[in-house]
Amino acid sequence: MRFSKVLCIVLLHIPLHASRLISLNVGPTIQYTRYTQGCLPKQSGPMSGVALDTRIKKAWKPAAYIGFRGLWDIPHICSENGLIIDSNEYQVNGHLGFNFESDDGRCSIIPFTGIDFIHLSHQIKCDIIRHKYFQINVPIGVEFLYNPSECFSWGIKTYYDIDAWTRLKVATPCLTDTQCCKIKLKRGHRAHVEMPLKWHYRVDERVGIDISWIPLFTWQKFNSEKLCCPESCTPNPCCITGTSDPDALNIPVLKQWHLGSILTFGITF
Repeated sequence: MRFSKVLCIVLLHIPLHASRLISLNVGPTIQYTRYTQGCLPKQSGPMSGVALDTRIKKAWKPAAYIGFRGLWDIPHICSENGLIIDSNEYQVNGHLGFNFESDDGRCSIIPFTGIDFIHLSHQIKCDIIRHKYFQINVPIGVEFLYNPSECFSWGIKTYYDIDAWTRLKVATPCLTDTQCCKIKLKRGHRAHVEMPLKWHYRVDERVGIDISWIPLFTWQKFNSEKLCCPESCTPNPCCITGTSDPDALNIPVLKQWHLGSILTFGITF
């Protein structure tokens, strides 16, 4: 009972001390993606999913962001030669920065860092081969926000992910039911840019409603297990295994980019 009373007191005081500081947002996302994997034909197609996040910020105080985004290929992604790919991607972001804000409250700049977790599943249909990438990154970025009026704001958020840990799990369901152990890949690269456009509506002094449209672009590269030998080699083993090791699994370098947008509906306190 004592804990319940304390929790009730805290919840009752949040709107008083955190007015307009906390926002909760959720909505759909549609993105066009393209994959380049070793010597395979380029694979491209639409992906859709869901995005949700929570943000906490105040002028000249620490700012925090926690978000989740999931993408599924609907319909399946296809290559130029008709190869069908089943792909899905999940990411969880936790960012912490500091909100530098102008005296009139119109402009703010938030440099931030944190941790990003990315999971990508990339499977050639008919259960030929499945690649599952697991990656933990440390983002270094900045977010700029401008409020020309009480009803509208826009900004830009960009960051580069420093690869801290990357693993790949390869499975060949059509050949065997077993999966190989996780393979440590070389350092990857990832960059992200988004431009949020937000419309604000104040219900009262404590609660507001936001509608956000966020165009975005993401580029990412997963390096292979080992260095490929020069293209002058005949035959070139890069096209066969993606590495200079003739006994290695087929682990070609994977490059991908996303271009799309997110539409979210949120509530602020």
